[in-house]
Amino acid sequence: MSPQELAELFKILFPAGIGAVSTAGLTLFLVLFFPEKVEKWLAIFWSWIERLGLLYRYASKERIRHDIQGSVSQFSKALGYELPDFTPPQVKIEWVADAKDRRAFLESGKAVIRLRRTDPDQENIATASMLFVSRILLRKARRYLSPSQREAVELFVGFRMLESQASEVYDHFVDRWLYPGLEKGNPKIDDYFRRFHHIDEAELFVPVFLQELLFMGEKVFARRRDDAIFAEVDNALQFLEVYANRRLGEKTERPSFNGEACRFAIMIVGMAHNIGDERYEVYLKHIKERLIPCGVETIYMIGPSRNSEFILQVAIRAAPEFANPFSRNYRVVVKDRDGNLFDSDNHLSVLRAKRTAVYVA
Repeated sequence: MSPQELAELFKILFPAGIGAVSTAGLTLFLVLFFPEKVEKWLAIFWSWIERLGLLYRYASKERIRHDIQGSVSQFSKALGYELPDFTPPQVKIEWVADAKDRRAFLESGKAVIRLRRTDPDQENIATASMLFVSRILLRKARRYLSPSQREAVELFVGFRMLESQASEVYDHFVDRWLYPGLEKGNPKIDDYFRRFHHIDEAELFVPVFLQELLFMGEKVFARRRDDAIFAEVDNALQFLEVYANRRLGEKTERPSFNGEACRFAIMIVGMAHNIGDERYEVYLKHIKERLIPCGVETIYMIGPSRNSEFILQVAIRAAPEFANPFSRNYRVVVKDRDGNLFDSDNHLSVLRAKRTAVYVA
């Protein structure tokens, strides 16, 4: 968005006028912290210009461009809130004449998405979203996924991305992308999609599984071992399904997943006597004696949100081997000891090893 466009927008929002310093400060604040809202406001601004008949063709193009940029930026920002290590890039829409030129790529840190202006608005939003998922978010990880894994991940992330959009946009995604992908005669895609949905209900798909795929995408492998990597992704998913099915208080036999590309652990922090007695050493000993020797690079600490301060202290004491780049509270449905479902306020805090393997021999 240009400074001129923002200035015009502020004239509408604040007709009485505001000082130059206040304008500059407000502009910087909005651009830095709420870029998706600025895009939506600019779309509204250009829709007014369009309705007035002023610069109709240009105003129409700008309205659609800012609307799509706002929609994709909104989801990108939401991913940034859920993913431990993902910085949402600025989204820029460019128009092309031919459908075959539609694509997405990173340029100077911006996610550039090229679309055809003559396509319907809802189609462009759905297409932009799927291009963002495939070519921006998963641009490195996708090369290590099997065709079935890749398509299922892209479809599920797209589903997560568009389910909260306007009904006409979501309906277009379902008709154009989701149903054709699930019904193309490859049962693996449908099976993966259902399994992703299952672990997502336990809040393990985006912050753990998807994040591990992104970490995997940063690895450099000494030689091609496609089958081994495909199997490792499957095994990581199976590992998370065990935790998705876990009942309150139930212990699991495998505290960590130790693959060649993915090395992570789930650590449940919830035993009342440990929390009440501030027994940090119980968890620190587990990290030192069981996880570090296995080469674990990421530890996902999960517990009730009331334990968030205790979990934070564990993270502080885990230094200097680990950094704590991510913490958040969330709502989730869990199973009690009898298998009954109930709502829970949980906390997730991530420990990321300061030294991680980039080259896999």
